[in-house]
Amino acid sequence: MLKSKEQILEYVRQLIAEASEGDVNAWFEINRWVYARLQLDERRKKPRKVDLFNKQHGLCYCCKGKINDIKGTDRIDESQWYDEGNVALVHRSCHPRSSGRTQVTFLSLQSRKAKPTRSRKRVFDAVTRREFEGLHQCYLTLLREGQLEEMRKARKLAPFPQEDNFGYYRMRRFYPGRFIQEDDSRWDEIHSST
Repeated sequence: MLKSKEQILEYVRQLIAEASEGDVNAWFEINRWVYARLQLDERRKKPRKVDLFNKQHGLCYCCKGKINDIKGTDRIDESQWYDEGNVALVHRSCHPRSSGRTQVTFLSLQSRKAKPTRSRKRVFDAVTRREFEGLHQCYLTLLREGQLEEMRKARKLAPFPQEDNFGYYRMRRFYPGRFIQEDDSRWDEIHSST
């Protein structure tokens, strides 16, 4: 029987290494898949967002600004489970600032005014010559349009590709050099030539 968190982690790492059989791409894919599923397991039993909205009187937990959509939640204490006393509705721009912090620093954010941030990286597709607002949007659009048939034939798409949170990265490895993110040095060259 496994006795510590470290032993459990080491056991899972060993299983991933064995399953990937030395293939770096397979290791990366399995590792990301396990990570995503563990994240989903943790978030399955969140309190109802409508109840949180009413409890907070429609205000963001961090900045006290009005919440227009109730998509963003965060745990007040990151070390605790998602339960009714530990979850708060927050603006998208407040959420990254609160993630990974303890209850004390999270609560100190309440007095600050949230600054809007853009968390999505724009992507340019050199083949279709189109720009997309985010990594996942690029992947889903090209998937819907049938532009990823080569990947499908090579069996590089996940079993349910439309639900694959890491499909963009798989697509980028399959088509090297095709996708340029806005933090890439080639981004300015593309925009200056158009």
